[in-house]
Amino acid sequence: MTKLVARLLVAVVAALSLAGCSIADLYAGRATVYNAESEQAHDQGVLLNIVRAALRRPRQYTLVQQITGQATASSSVNFNFPFGPHVDSTPNTGMVNGVASGGPNFQVATLETNEFFEGLVQPIPSQLVDLYFHSEYPHDLLLNLFIEKIVMRRTDPGCPLRNHEPRCEITLQNYPGTDLQVELFQAVVGYLIDLGLSTEQIPAAPKKVSGSTGGAGAAAPSPDYFFCFTPRMHRTAYLVPSDVVCGTPESVRRVSSRLGRISDVGGIIIPEKLASLLSEIVARHAHDWNAMAFPGIEHFSGQRVSFKIYTRSTESAIYYIGEVVRRQLYPDLNMPPRHVQIKVGPRFNPFPLKPCSIDPYPPMGWFCADIFVVDVNNLLGTDPIFSVHYAGVQYSIPAGPGAGSDYRSRAGASYTVLSILRQLVIIHTKAGTLPATAVLSIPVR
Repeated sequence: MTKLVARLLVAVVAALSLAGCSIADLYAGRATVYNAESEQAHDQGVLLNIVRAALRRPRQYTLVQQITGQATASSSVNFNFPFGPHVDSTPNTGMVNGVASGGPNFQVATLETNEFFEGLVQPIPSQLVDLYFHSEYPHDLLLNLFIEKIVMRRTDPGCPLRNHEPRCEITLQNYPGTDLQVELFQAVVGYLIDLGLSTEQIPAAPKKVSGSTGGAGAAAPSPDYFFCFTPRMHRTAYLVPSDVVCGTPESVRRVSSRLGRISDVGGIIIPEKLASLLSEIVARHAHDWNAMAFPGIEHFSGQRVSFKIYTRSTESAIYYIGEVVRRQLYPDLNMPPRHVQIKVGPRFNPFPLKPCSIDPYPPMGWFCADIFVVDVNNLLGTDPIFSVHYAGVQYSIPAGPGAGSDYRSRAGASYTVLSILRQLVIIHTKAGTLPATAVLSIPVR
C-alpha cells in the first residue's frame, strides 16, 4: 500500500511539473496581449496630448521603449514514509509544492531631446504626404489635417507683387475657432479637390560625389514630390494650366509646386461659382470682426491666382485636432460649440464646394463626418475603446457600432486621425532620440 501511494504521488508531481512547464512555455497569448497593450498605450498617449492641446496645456511625449516578458515554473515533492521496525505505527505523509509565475517588464522613455522635438516641429515629410494622398484616406480629411493655411493671390497685372490688399491677396487660415475662417478655408480646399489636386513623385537628378568622374561615383537620387492636378471633367480642365497637370514633363514643370513647408501652385482660375460662394460666406458672418479682412472678395471671380500652401508640422497637426476638440467642448471667442466636419464620398465624383456647416447633406453620394470627436466622462454609458483621465476628467473617443470602420458613426474620422498622428509621432522617434537615462521601469506582478 505504501508503495502504491508513493507511486501516485510521484505521478501527481510529474503531472504538475509538466503543467507548470507548459504554462511557462506558452508565450503566444502573452505576446499578443503585450501587443494590444502597446497599441493602447501609444493611442492613449496621442489622445492625451490632443486633450492637452484642447486645454492649451503643454504637450508631453513618452514612448514604451521596451517590453519583456518572463515566465518561470518550479515544483518540488517531499515524502515521509515509514521504514525499519514498527512500520505500521508510523503514519504515511506526502507533500507537493508547485510554483508558476510570469509577467511583463516595460520601460517608458520620456522624449525630451532636441533631436525629437526638432523633427516634431518640421513640416510633415513630403514623402508621407504623397503616401497618404495615394492611400484610401479622404482627401478632404488630409488637407484639413495637413494644411495650416492657404494664401490666395491674384496674378493679373492689376495686382502687382507688392500689393497685399484684400482685393489682391487673402489668407485662408485653417482655424476651427471661428466659423468664417474654417468655412472659407474648406470652400477653397473643396475647389482644389474638385480640380483633382493630387501629388506625384519625380526622380531627382543624381548628385555626383566630389572627386568622382563617372556614373559610379554618383550618389543615389532622392525623389522629389510635387502638388499637381488631375482634372477629370471638361468643365474643370480649362481652369488648370498645363504645367501643373500630373504627368507634365520635367522640363516645363513648376519647381515652386514642390512639396515642402510652402508650395506655390499658380495659374488656377477662380470661377464665378466659387467667388459667389466665398462672398456668401463672408456675408453670412458680417457680424464677425474677422469679416473685415475679406472686403471685395468677389474681385477674384474669373481671375487667375496662385495658391501658397503652408504644410503643418506633426506638432501643429496635433494642436489643430486639439483646437477641433476645444471648439466642440470649450469654445471661446464668443463662438457656440461646433463639430468641425469634412466630406466623404466617391473620390472621382464632382466634389461639392459648400462646407458642411452650410450644406450638411451634400449631393452626389457625399456625406459629412466629424473630423474628431471626444466624449467627456462617457455620459452615454458605452464602453470606450480609447479613453484617458486628465485633470479629474475622463476623455474618450466614441465607441459603438461602426466606430472606426464607418465614417458615418458618431466617431466620424476620429480613429483615422488618431492612426495618422500616431504614425507621424513614431516616425520622428529615432533611436538617437531615446534617452539613456530617466527611464521608468515598471515590473508587473
